[in-house]
Amino acid sequence: MLAHIKEDASGDCSLRLFTSAVSYVNMGQSTSAQSREQHRLPPVQSIDQFQDRVRQLLRRNCLSRQEVTRFRSVFNKFSSASEASPTWNESDLVKFLGVSLPDELKPALEAAGPLLYRCMIRVGSFPYQTQPVSALTADVAMVAVTVLLRRHESDASTISGIGSGDEEEEVRRAEWLRRILFQSMATRDSSATSHSTSRGAADDEDLMRAHKFVSSHNKWRDWERNPKVAHSGPPVIPVSELPSSRSQDLSGSIAMPELEALVKLLLSCQLYPTEDGPEILVREGKELDAGVASIVAALHEPNETSGVTWESFNRAFSESPTIMSGFTRLFAPLVVEDQVSYQHVDSEIKAKAARLLRDAVSASRWRVFRREGVLPFPSRPSSQLSFGRKAGSHTRMCPSCTLRTATSILQH
Repeated sequence: MLAHIKEDASGDCSLRLFTSAVSYVNMGQSTSAQSREQHRLPPVQSIDQFQDRVRQLLRRNCLSRQEVTRFRSVFNKFSSASEASPTWNESDLVKFLGVSLPDELKPALEAAGPLLYRCMIRVGSFPYQTQPVSALTADVAMVAVTVLLRRHESDASTISGIGSGDEEEEVRRAEWLRRILFQSMATRDSSATSHSTSRGAADDEDLMRAHKFVSSHNKWRDWERNPKVAHSGPPVIPVSELPSSRSQDLSGSIAMPELEALVKLLLSCQLYPTEDGPEILVREGKELDAGVASIVAALHEPNETSGVTWESFNRAFSESPTIMSGFTRLFAPLVVEDQVSYQHVDSEIKAKAARLLRDAVSASRWRVFRREGVLPFPSRPSSQLSFGRKAGSHTRMCPSCTLRTATSILQH
């Protein structure tokens, strides 16, 4: 009897051990399954999901985690919206950009405000810059700044579809950016604009490049179990089922007063590679005004009364390799690194946060822009870019010479 009891006890013990082992295995399998589900990519089967994926990939591939955190912190701080998902209106954008600009440029900034806001929200809607979203959120703004600072070129499968390399590819990248900028700045009469129901490869150029960008990154890994194996994500919605990007729509025009004000801002910001801010060129008041007038003259067509058309915009700026690089200095407070803690920005009132960012931009001396992949310096001979007095190991531009160089390039 005692032996029988021991056997039963032993069997009961074995059963409990077996049950525990099975539970442990099942728990492990469940945890692994949950882990795999966490790493799986969400579906991309609608236009909203497609645009969300484009924004997500640009953030992940072109900005560091610290940059994204700083960006959101600054964006939220300077938003006047009270909803849970902050947005910027035109006034928010103008006030923020004015943080690091001298007072002398504030009138130009106010005049260029509508154009800059329109540009931000449309570039941020890529590849649908001709059919933009309705609100400038932080995610939309990050796409815009990524493109305006040419950070997207640091990704091997860039959304422009043009790799980095020789001078010919640099020209093609500049052409692509000019088109995107014009489409994002121009205003159109929607009632007078009609779009054919037929569409070709040229109409879908930006869409196809964005689709290729998404498809090339449509992979995920189970980093805990087998990080070396890449798994394909769910099928991406076909191009044919998405609206056309209307990439060849170059209709509309840019109001000359708005563009003239933007030219003044960008021209004032040309000295960032030589470690000087816009204050330097602002002091050259007459020279700066003459430079702006020269560029405006290059943009002006006698028969154009409604604004600057694509033909005039493309012709003028195709001969200016540096003017658009002023966007880097303009948006410096959003990408400046290591000089200010985003926790400080979060904890301070808006006025104090603005002072912190202004000091950070001044103190950085443009080191942030010297990192590889932020923005390539203009590919012009050094004799056209830097001359004048020496300061340490850097060649410093004479402000007057800088203005004459920028405007003379446009006039040729």
